[in-house]
Amino acid sequence: FVSAKMSVLQSSWEAFSPLQEKAYEKSAEGKEPKPTQMTSFEDWLPGWFQGVLATVESEYKWCLENLPDQADSLLVTVVETCFIGIKQSFKNRLQNTLSATKFAFDGGDQGASPLKVLLKVKESLRDFFSAVTSLLVRADSEERSREKLLECLSLCTFGQIKDQVLLYPLLERQEMASNLNALASQVHLPTTKLKQLVSSASNAGVANAIEACTRAIHAIINPSCKLGEDSVQRCFATTDGFKIHEVLVVIDEC
Repeated sequence: FVSAKMSVLQSSWEAFSPLQEKAYEKSAEGKEPKPTQMTSFEDWLPGWFQGVLATVESEYKWCLENLPDQADSLLVTVVETCFIGIKQSFKNRLQNTLSATKFAFDGGDQGASPLKVLLKVKESLRDFFSAVTSLLVRADSEERSREKLLECLSLCTFGQIKDQVLLYPLLERQEMASNLNALASQVHLPTTKLKQLVSSASNAGVANAIEACTRAIHAIINPSCKLGEDSVQRCFATTDGFKIHEVLVVIDEC
C-alpha cells in the first residue's frame, strides 16, 4: 500500500526546478527572449506540502473505511517513507538555497537573508505537521498509540532541517556581524574627524566633533538592540529555543 503511493509523491518532488541565476524562453514570434518566472525552493515548498497533504488525506479517508485499525499507522508510514526518500535531496536543495542567499546578502542585497529562508522552511514544515496531526486527532483513536505516531511524525518532519538547526548560531553570527558592521560604519566618519582634530592639538571644532560622535553613537543604539531582539525571536521561531543560549552568546560577542 505504502509503496504504491510513493511514485506519485516522488514525482511531485522531482518536479521542482532548481533556481537558476538566469533562464530565458523564446517568445511565440521568435523575437527577443524574455525572462521566465523562477520560484525559489522556500516559496515552492508550501505548495508541494499541500499536494502531499491532499494525497495523504485522501488515502487516510480510504483507510478509515477499509482498514480502520491500521489507518493511523499507515498515514504516518506514508509520510515517513516519503520524507526518508527525499531527505538527502531536501538537505541539498535547502543548503544550495541558503548558500545562494548568503552570496546575495554578502553582495549587498539587504533583502536576502539565509535566516529568513530557514524560518520560512520551518514554518512550512510546522504547518504541514499541524495539518497531518489534526487528521490523527480522532475520538476513537487510542491516546498512547497516537502519541507514539505523533512523535514519529515530528521526527521525520522536522528532521529535514536538523543539520541547519544545529548550525543555526553560525547563521546568526554571520548575518548579525554584517548588520552591526553596517551600523558601526555610521560612527566611523565622525570618530575619524574627532581623532584628527585631537591629534592636531587644536581645540577648534573639537566640541562640535564630540557632539557629532555622540549623536552618531546614540543613533545606532536602538537599531543595535533591535537586531538582538529580532535574533532572539527568530531563534525561538526557528529552533523552538533549542539554540537560544548559543545565540545569546553570539549577540554578546557581536
